Amino acid sequence: MYIESENAVINDMVKEIKYLEDKLAEREWIPCSERLPDKGLRVLMQLNNAWQIVGWYDKEDKQWFELIYAEPVANDRVLAWMELPPDYKGEHK
Repeated sequence: MYIESENAVINDMVKEIKYLEDKLAEREWIPCSERLPDKGLRVLMQLNNAWQIVGWYDKEDKQWFELIYAEPVANDRVLAWMELPPDYKGEHK
């Protein structure tokens, strides 16, 4: 009986590790040559000058835009992108 409960704990730990690995993989840089973000998704962009800015990609116009002024960003300047974390849900002061 002790071994069965030990196995259950180990199985739960393995599931939790897999879940955390999956969540971490969601936060990795995605090269633009591999895939572009979905329409309307705000992302963090890695530029070729080492800057990182927030913006989005318009699939219809095939154009990157920075968020603050909605100005276009030259497509060849954006090397990779990453989804932003979810909005903060904690207490506001």
